[in-house]
Amino acid sequence: FDLIRCGRELGLFAYIGHILRDLPHDIAAGDRGLLYLTSEDMAAHGITEQVLFSDLDSGITSPPLKALIRELVERARASASRGRADMQVLEGKLDPDCVFILELIVRIYEKVIDKIVSCSCDVMADRHRLTDLEKIQIAVETADSMGLTLA
Repeated sequence: FDLIRCGRELGLFAYIGHILRDLPHDIAAGDRGLLYLTSEDMAAHGITEQVLFSDLDSGITSPPLKALIRELVERARASASRGRADMQVLEGKLDPDCVFILELIVRIYEKVIDKIVSCSCDVMADRHRLTDLEKIQIAVETADSMGLTLA
């Protein structure tokens, strides 16, 4: 079992999900915003910082940014798939609370990614964020699937 590879894949998956989820809030932060998209990815899609600020101001994600988001979603899903395959080896080797937390994190970011896609990759409209109820549902479903009871 390669713990580093598993952690890297799941970490990359969660990182991409986190970046996409928070993109409009990060762009709006401070005087210049926070930018976690790589310059290579942005250049490959013809995206500049001005495009990001313009999308933020309009509340609508432009087609080039949507294309980049779709590409990042596919990268995230591929990393999640590889990480989940590695996670299976951990079954029975970790404390149940550790397994629960790991599974919960993965499921939350899977739902974030799914919700971004269901919103046509339009993150600027901010409809892709999970509600508190959705987060609670994910926690309950995760616990149920593992035979655990949440207190």
